Amino acid sequence: MDEKDLQIFLTLADTGNLTRTAEKLYLAQPTLSKRLQNMESELGATLFLRSKQGVTLTPAGASFPYGKDPEDKNIRIAPTFPSLSDLEQAAKVLCLCVKLAAAEKLENA
Repeated sequence: MDEKDLQIFLTLADTGNLTRTAEKLYLAQPTLSKRLQNMESELGATLFLRSKQGVTLTPAGASFPYGKDPEDKNIRIAPTFPSLSDLEQAAKVLCLCVKLAAAEKLENA
């Protein structure tokens, strides 16, 4: 998965609609569907249930959907949602941290 996949996941969770997500991200719908299938394949879990009314997160897509996280270790995307701009900023910071950690690892190798 990459930053674009995370953006797809977050936007789809927000809109609940493949067509609107594709339009918002300037992707063709078949491209969006293929990337979603690849994400699900990579993770080994179905992230969204698809229906004629749209898509909804599965328990695998919504980390600890019943709020039971005894050690409070996971970032929860559901049942409450921060704004999309907050999530985009968090994704950018996370990607930057991973890049910095990788650069530090290469430098010390």
